[in-house]
Parts: sequence; structure tokens; C-alpha cells
Amino acid sequence: MPSREVDEMTSNEGTSTFIQLTIMSDYRVVVADRSSDCVSTIVVDPVYQTADVGFKNNDTIYRYVNVPTVECFRLIHHDDISLGKWVNKVCKKPEVRCIKQYFDY
Repeated sequence: MPSREVDEMTSNEGTSTFIQLTIMSDYRVVVADRSSDCVSTIVVDPVYQTADVGFKNNDTIYRYVNVPTVECFRLIHHDDISLGKWVNKVCKKPEVRCIKQYFDY
């Protein structure tokens, strides 16, 4: 994950100080209201390369990890992409993994 950690060891008169800086962010973008018979909503995070997909037939959210950043940005910026076709094209790639989750937004 793109969490960046910076570790610094300094010595000041025999004392050592450990500084850890973790930069975390939330770049999730909700993509909804598009033409799809099976997908209701997709929440993509191009930074962490995830896509949370909600299907119309149930309340289960499926999290896909290792989604290409370029594909996340394409979905965000192109309003003519069908959500179902995007899931079938991008989330079915061999490098993308699915984790079934049981909560709803």
C-alpha cells in the first residue's frame, strides 16, 4: 500500500530519538448512476488501487484489490463507461484479487 513511512534515528547527548511519520490519505471516489443492470455503485481508490463494488441483487460489497490506477481514473473521468462492463474487464484480470465483505456503506 502506498503508505509512506520515514524513520529517523538521531543521537542527542546519548539519547536516541525514533521518529516515524506515516502519511495516510483517503482518495475514494463514488461512481454511481450509470447504465448497468447488475452493478449499483463502485467506490474506487486510485491511490490504494481498490474498487468496492456493490451489486443490485444483494447488499454485499466486494472489495477488489490491486486494481490498476489507470483504470480507476478512466472510470472516474469517463461517464460513458458501463459499470458492469468495467467490472468484467478490469476486476477479472488475474492480478486483481477479490475479498468478499459483508457490510454496506
